[in-house]
Amino acid sequence: MAGLGQEMIQEALHPTRLCMENAGLSLKALTQALKKELKAKVTHTAKLRGAVSSAKKGQRILSTSGQIVTTKDGEVFGDGDTVIAWNEVDWSTRQRARMDAHKLRGDYPAEKHEISNVDQIQYTTEERKMFKELAVEQARRELAELKK
Repeated sequence: MAGLGQEMIQEALHPTRLCMENAGLSLKALTQALKKELKAKVTHTAKLRGAVSSAKKGQRILSTSGQIVTTKDGEVFGDGDTVIAWNEVDWSTRQRARMDAHKLRGDYPAEKHEISNVDQIQYTTEERKMFKELAVEQARRELAELKK
């Protein structure tokens, strides 16, 4: 135990973090993804009866079937269908991203966990040390399994 460097102890205690880093999910990559989520938009589409030649501001025409006829008076008529699309702010994604950002920064108070039967189990200093060594050994074995 004494021969382990601080870095190896951290790797043993956080094998998931090491695995994520090796897969390219670094803190920088996660931060960039979070920034994109904070600007999330969603695209909506609708199918309209009749051919449409121009869309309203913020909308775009994806497809039109049928024919569009413009009269001498400038009136536009059409048959068939038109599919339009427009973007809107995706508030639910932005809300979840904002909450995740606050959690990662540690802005929320710590959650309280109650432990029952505390008075019944008393561990000695030697037992606590043994449990800690067992946990580090278990983490080291899991890390070795991940590296295979």
